[in-house]
Amino acid sequence: MPLITVQYSSQRNVTKSDIAAAVTKLSADILHKDPNVTAVIVQSVDPADWFAGGRSLAEQGLASFWLDVHVSEGTNTKDEKAEYLAATFRRMGELLGPLHLEDTATWLEPDERTRKEPSLMPLVRALEGQRTSSTRVFVKTASLPAGRHLSI
Repeated sequence: MPLITVQYSSQRNVTKSDIAAAVTKLSADILHKDPNVTAVIVQSVDPADWFAGGRSLAEQGLASFWLDVHVSEGTNTKDEKAEYLAATFRRMGELLGPLHLEDTATWLEPDERTRKEPSLMPLVRALEGQRTSSTRVFVKTASLPAGRHLSI
């Protein structure tokens, strides 16, 4: 069962159910996840409480989100993950409005193979080719008890 958490901040009147529906649909369409067992947690943060570049999103007139995806090991290819993240960034921009450049997503697949992977560059290249102009791609890894944490 996928578990997806979306924290977002927007000055638009977007509903949590719209965000959950969008993420669930993209998970079904691109990642082939059963929407009946996809769990989505949506958390709103006031734009005055979300800071990027030392200024609140309220001051900047921008929106932002953090996407955290937990799926079973080996159930999706790197291309599917890249397509999913790119589509999610586009959809969040449509729902939330103009996004700050530092929007971020994490992908967690707790498996031994991910821990031993020597390079994440194929995924970075795939994401770079599909990103929108309002999205920067960052990759870093840090050990977690259950596996590797990939920030994109």
